[in-house]
Amino acid sequence: MKMSRCLVYGRKRWMVTLQSASGRVRRFFRQKRQAEAWMVERIDEEREFGRVFATMGARERLYIAESLDKLRAAGATLQHAVEFFLLHKPHVAPPTLAEACSQCLEAKRLANQRPRTLSSLASTLSRFSRGHPNLLPSQVTPAMIQTWLSAHAWKPATQRSYLTDLRTFFAWAKGRYYVVSNPAEAIPKPILDDVAPGILTVDQARALLEATRKHEPTLLAGVAIALFAGLRPAEIAQLEWSEVGKTYIEVTAAKAKSRRRRLVKIEPALRAWLKLGGVLPPRNWKKRFAHVLEAAKITAWPHDAMRHSFASYHLAKGRSADRTAHELGHSSTQMLFAHYRELVTHAAGVAWFRTMPGKG
Repeated sequence: MKMSRCLVYGRKRWMVTLQSASGRVRRFFRQKRQAEAWMVERIDEEREFGRVFATMGARERLYIAESLDKLRAAGATLQHAVEFFLLHKPHVAPPTLAEACSQCLEAKRLANQRPRTLSSLASTLSRFSRGHPNLLPSQVTPAMIQTWLSAHAWKPATQRSYLTDLRTFFAWAKGRYYVVSNPAEAIPKPILDDVAPGILTVDQARALLEATRKHEPTLLAGVAIALFAGLRPAEIAQLEWSEVGKTYIEVTAAKAKSRRRRLVKIEPALRAWLKLGGVLPPRNWKKRFAHVLEAAKITAWPHDAMRHSFASYHLAKGRSADRTAHELGHSSTQMLFAHYRELVTHAAGVAWFRTMPGKG
C-alpha cells in the first residue's frame, strides 16, 4: 500500500494504491489526512482479517474458499447465502453432541440397521461423547478425535473400528446440517498388519465335531454348518431347521449380513452330520461351546476359526475363488483373498470335506 500525489482532471489529489486478491485498487482523496485515515483503516482491517483466518484450520479455510467459488458461479455472494440461511433456518437451538448421537442412533434404527451394527455404533458414540456432553457437533475438530483415539491403549483394529463409526455419525450430522464437514474424514485409518487367518486342521475339526456330538449334541448342527457351509455366527444364531433343505441352506436376506439372500450348498459331509440332529437356532452357544473346546482339547482358538477354515479348504478343494466367495456371501473375491483364506493344499481341502461321522 502506498500514497502519492497525482492529477485528476487537472486537479491535485492524493492517491492510495493497494494490491488485493481481486487486483489493484486505487482511491483518490482531496486532502492528505483523508488518505492517511483510509490507509490506517485498511491496515487495521487487514490485520484483523488475517487474525481471524489464522485461528481457522486448513480444512475450514479450504471449505470457505470452495463455498465462495460455488456462490460466484451461481451469481451469489456470501452475504446472500447467510441471509437466506438465517431466513429459512429452523428456529430451534442446535443439539449438543450427546443429543445428536441419540438422534443418529434413532435414525439408524428407523432405517432398519441391524441390532449388532446399532450396538457397536451406540458404544462408540457413548464413549466419545461422554467427555464432551455439552459440546456442539460443529465444535468437534479432527485434533479432538485424534487425541481421543490416541489417549487409550487401543489396538489399531479397535481404533479403526471407532473411527469408522465416527465417520458414519458425522456423515449423518452433515446431512442434518449440524456440521459443514466431516472431521473424522481428516484422520487416516490406522494401517493393519496383514496377518494370516487362523484355521483348524482336519484332525482338529474331527475332534471338535466328535466332542460336540458326545458332550453338547444340541450344538452339533450349528458346529457342522459353520465348518462345512461357512455361515457367519450371527447367521447360524438365527437359522431355522425349515431353512435347511436337502441340497441347500437358505440364508434369507433378513438374516444375511449383506442383506442379500443366498443358497449355500450342503456337502455330503455336512449332510451326514446334520442327520445326527441338533437344535436350530443353537441355544446358550458361548457357554456350551467353551465346554466343547475343552473336551476336544483345543486350547488356542483363532478368531472366526470355523468360517476361515471353511473358506480356506473350500477354495483349495474347488479351486474357484468365485464359487467360494459366493458361498461366503461376498459380492467379489477381494474380501476372500484379503481376510478369509489361508494357503492349504488341494489334498487337505478334499480331506476336510470327507470328514464323516464315526460310529457312535
